[in-house]
Order: sequence, then C-alpha cells, then structure tokens
Amino acid sequence: MSMQHLHLRDRRGYLGVWEMAQVQAEFGRGRYRADTMSWRPGETAWTSLGRRWSPRATPWLPVLGALALFGCLVLGIALPLWGFHIAGRLPLPLAWHLSLFSVSLLLTATVLGIAIKRHPGYGTSRAWTSVWLLISALPLIAALLYQVVSNDRARHEDPDARMVLSADKRVLRIDGNIAANFIDDFKAVLARAPHLQRIDIRSGGGLVDDALEIAKIIRARALVVRVDDYCASACTLLWAASPERQLGLRGSIGLHQNRMLGNAPKEWRESALAQGDAQSRAMLLRAGFGPGLLFKRSHTPPSAMAWIDATELVESGVSVRILDAHGKPATPAAIAMAGALHQMGASDASWRAYLAYAAKQPDQVLQRAPSIRQALLAKDKDIAVAWLRRLYADMTAFAFGRSTDADMLRWGKDISALWDDTVHTQDKARCNTLLDNGERPQDEETRARVRGLLADLIARTAVQAPQHTVSVAEEQAARLRYNTLLWNALASQPGPVKWATWSQPQRCKVSAQLYQEALALPPAQAAASLRALRIIHFD
Repeated sequence: MSMQHLHLRDRRGYLGVWEMAQVQAEFGRGRYRADTMSWRPGETAWTSLGRRWSPRATPWLPVLGALALFGCLVLGIALPLWGFHIAGRLPLPLAWHLSLFSVSLLLTATVLGIAIKRHPGYGTSRAWTSVWLLISALPLIAALLYQVVSNDRARHEDPDARMVLSADKRVLRIDGNIAANFIDDFKAVLARAPHLQRIDIRSGGGLVDDALEIAKIIRARALVVRVDDYCASACTLLWAASPERQLGLRGSIGLHQNRMLGNAPKEWRESALAQGDAQSRAMLLRAGFGPGLLFKRSHTPPSAMAWIDATELVESGVSVRILDAHGKPATPAAIAMAGALHQMGASDASWRAYLAYAAKQPDQVLQRAPSIRQALLAKDKDIAVAWLRRLYADMTAFAFGRSTDADMLRWGKDISALWDDTVHTQDKARCNTLLDNGERPQDEETRARVRGLLADLIARTAVQAPQHTVSVAEEQAARLRYNTLLWNALASQPGPVKWATWSQPQRCKVSAQLYQEALALPPAQAAASLRALRIIHFD
C-alpha cells in the first residue's frame, strides 16, 4: 500500500482505503465531513480531514488560550502562595490583583468557549482539558483569594502613622502605627528629605515585616532614632536598627512576641512568623539586647507588653544614649529616678517634681531611687513606700528650706488660691487631695497642680542657697494655731456634730485660713510662717 492511500473512518465505523487525491476531491465537494478521521502509512496518529486539508484560520487561538489560562493560574494560585511566604506587602496591590485575575479569568473562559465552539469540525477538542483543569482549580483559587483579601484587610485595620518633617528637613516626627502605607509614606519622605538625620518616633507597633524593611533603610542611612515617649512591638525594630539609639528619660521600649495577621493556613503562618522572628532577634542582638530582655520578649504574649525603661536597658547592656527633656545627656541621678518613676507609674507632675529634685540633689536621689525601684520590682510595696516617704521628705525639706523668701511667697500665693477655691466650691475630692488624707474621692487635677507648684519651687531653688530652718517652737505654734481654729469651729456649733462628715470640710477651711494669715504678715515673717505650715501638710 502506497503513501498516497488513506484509511478513513467516521462515527459509523471504518470506511476503507482510498486514493488520497480522490478523497481530497470528494472532501472538497462535501462528500466527507471535516471530522472524518484519516490515516496513511507512516503517520503516528489519526487526523481529521478538516485538519489535513483545511487548517484553522485562527492559529493564535491556542496560544492565546494557553496564555490566558497560565495567567489565571498564576494570579489565582502562584501569586497568593508566594505572597504567604514572603515578608511585607502583597506582591501586587489588592485592587490590581483582583482586577487582573478577573480579566484573565474572563479571557480564559472566552477563548476556551470559542475553541470548543469552533473545534468539532477538527476532531475531539483539546480545550476541554483546559476547561476541566480550570474548573478543578476554582475552589483552590477562591480559597487563596479569600486569604489574600483577609490579609489585606488585616493590614489596613490600623490607621497610618502621621509623618511630619522639621523645617530644615533633618528631623522626621513619626506618630502612630506601622500600617499598610508606612513603607510608601516613609520612602516618599526620604525622597523629599535627602539630608534627613534623625527620626523621633512614638508608636505602639504594627506590621513586623514592614518594620524590618524600614529598619534596613535606617541602618543603611545611619539615621538616629529617638524615643521620648514609647516605642513598642514592631517599632522596637526601627529603634534597634539605628546605629545611634536615643531614649528620653520618660521613654520606654515595649517587647512581646510577634504575631501573624490574617487567616492564612497555620503552616504558612508559622513559616512566615519564624522567618520574621529570626530577623527580629538578629536585629535586637546587634543592638545589645541580652538574654534577659530576649527572654521577656519571647515569654510575653502578643496581647500583653513588657515595658523596658532606660535603667533596665542600660543595665542589660543595650547601647543607648539617655537624654533629658532638653535633649541633653541625662545624669546618673536622673536615670535612677526615672527608673523608680517608671515602676511607680508616676503622674506628669510627679515626674517634674522628682526630676527637678534629682537635678538639684543627685546624691540623695542616688541613695533612695534604686531602692524604691528594686522594691517595686520585687512587689514589696511596704518597703517601696517607706523609701518613697524618705525621698519625699528630703525633697520637700530641700524646697522649703533652701528656697528664697520671694519664691516661698510666690508658692504660698498659688497654694493659698487652691485652698480658697476648694473651700468656695465645697469640692470634697479637691479637699481630700489637698489634705492628702488618702480618702476617696480624690482630684487628680488638683494633685497635679500641687506637684507642679512644688516642682517649680524646686527648679527655682539654688543648691548653694542658705538653709532656712524652722524651729521647734515655730512648728509647735503652727500646730497649736491649726488645732485652736479647728476646736473653736467645733465649739461654735449649736449642737452635736457628726465628726466624720463635719471634720473634712472644716479642716479645709482652717487650712485656707492659715495660709491667708501667713500671707498677711510682712514678707520675711510670711515666708517663715509658710515654711512652718509644711509640718502640717507636707510632712
């Protein structure tokens, strides 16, 4: 049998062997259908007559179909899987990702539909293989795209940090979370500020992977990072990446375990989390974070925070410059006092007062403050209170004993105004606070005002100023006058009184009267009288 003969078969069965030229002529006249299958000796497979003599006019269709299906699988499967295993932002913005996938899916369906519709004349359609492949992949694609959307939504949960450049574009102030747009915003700022030198940051943390990317930029550009308030979680990586870390006396660093956002499968989340945690630990180790701090970090769950103050950072060997409120290197006394104040959870006014005293009497603070801090860390409240009382007594003795008469009178006028206003308004909380009797309710605004006035008095007091002593007789006279006014008021009552309710407002009235009487004296005597009143309200 020659090569010019064809074996033919169709849906009815085998049709026999025919001359190729005859079959071709009859095919052209329509005797044979395009899907009639043919084979000639030497060929490896049966071929439809349509394919043999009428090639399709659209050779681009299979190529386009393959490309569309490939794009659909890449955008629906490969890209999401890759995104789950890499750090930081999505490989594509979510809107672009979903839009491109929708276009590729629509194009794939269109091309496959055209191929199936046009193909019957050329034998069994290969497009059905692609159709079933796409249908079988759709559940996986839907699950992966749901994870992508979920992760992107988690990245946008927190608002973006506010970034403000100084007038000379050398200092960048960052306030807020490391959120979805942090990297883009930071790079945009760097483009506007090529000579940036320092970053002042206050942040509770955010996206760890994004923080690691920014940390690389900070390290490469040797930017100074300063924390005057707090820097926690992912923010710590930015601070640790700086070759010159700065921390204000009131600043603190927050550590805890990393956590993975979104709803990715557990295995993928653990893989990405382990990768990010290894990079984070390496960065902290380079900054000098020792085993103790890393232990705290690894044993503090994501829902909690281990706050590390300046004292603990220095003791742990972290390379850091501790600065005061004016940006100057803090003294050892100020650092020690700050460590105690952090553990106390002290108010703003207390910070002002005790730091002012640390600047004036560093030796006294260095004797007391470490003991207060250690007692608080050991949860020994009684010891801490005892040491704090000694320090407070030293502080008020310094303020009242070494302040000038003029400063004493200025303080007396301000404190007298507080007493007068409290008596006028009959505010029980303010009265309790001024009396410092420990009873409820208390007024924090009044407490802050009293501490603020004391801080101002300490700040104005010269260390080498002469000591103004109050004699025992003057102290006894002040106590006697206080008790006399109180008992005279009690004696003037027309009938029996309920001491628990009567005494508190009456003590406030008596105290207000004592300050008024003191201020009515000549300046030198007024100052001496105000110093004597310390025994009643500040001792």
